[in-house]
Amino acid sequence: MEKLLTIGAVLWDIFPDEIHIGGAPFNVAAHAARRGMKAYILTRIGKDELGEKSQTEFQQLNVHNDFVQLDEEKPTGIAKVTFSSPGIPEYDIPEDVAYNNIQCTELLLSQLEEHNFDFIYFGSMEQKSLINRYTISEVLNKAKKKYVFFDVNIRFGFYPLEVMEKSFRAADIVKINDEEALLLSKLFYGESMDFEAFALKASSDFHIRIFIITLGAKGCIIYDQKESRFEMVPGFKVQVADTVGSGDGFCAAFMETFARTNNPFEAAREGNRLGAYIASKSGAIPKIEWEELEMIGKTQLNK
Repeated sequence: MEKLLTIGAVLWDIFPDEIHIGGAPFNVAAHAARRGMKAYILTRIGKDELGEKSQTEFQQLNVHNDFVQLDEEKPTGIAKVTFSSPGIPEYDIPEDVAYNNIQCTELLLSQLEEHNFDFIYFGSMEQKSLINRYTISEVLNKAKKKYVFFDVNIRFGFYPLEVMEKSFRAADIVKINDEEALLLSKLFYGESMDFEAFALKASSDFHIRIFIITLGAKGCIIYDQKESRFEMVPGFKVQVADTVGSGDGFCAAFMETFARTNNPFEAAREGNRLGAYIASKSGAIPKIEWEELEMIGKTQLNK
């Protein structure tokens, strides 16, 4: 069984009329577990009602909580979600919360030594806190793994050069969207480069094996440095309910498929399929109807 460790936020998305557990690292772990991976999360939650509800969700969604820390003082994270236009979420996310205080301890590092992970997944938003930056760096340096997956997630203008360069250097696989690619090419190289030029140069400079640029409903561009090959992998047409968590589903399906096949282009197609399915439902971790998921793309494909 392929094994995944995600690092970062568990938080609760507070919608106008309901709440759902979320946070990209948790969403990725949950979707990976549904696809048969043994999924762990390294995070921190508060000793509060939402922390207790989080533990229940870990069990129900088969996300292993071996590396979940409890914070005596800071609350479990939340994100207040509003929609400025249909299906497109905006977030208000308090920062003084438990998941921004993930501690790197000798016990944690010794526990990690017992595992060989196929993937370790981390993002950029969790690195707003210095504590988390240190913990992520130590885990990436010391845990045994085949691949490191860096999911760029620029929000609230947070993309400092030092954090981005260090994260790119640590990664074997980088996922970035089209707007982020323009921002980071300018940050790294002083100009907004076209996607293929940026992927080619960044992959060479930072020794990235697979570079993914997502294009929303259009799909994604994949660059495999090992094969020196680009491919545009088209997306799938669905009726969008909301896009919350669709990128996280892409990551999970990509990693699970790549771990089995070692084919990044097939992995991207499965990522696009799951991402589209999630966008057609409400919430980041909707119930999966597997036959409906498999039917996506059988009749309609974006060109």
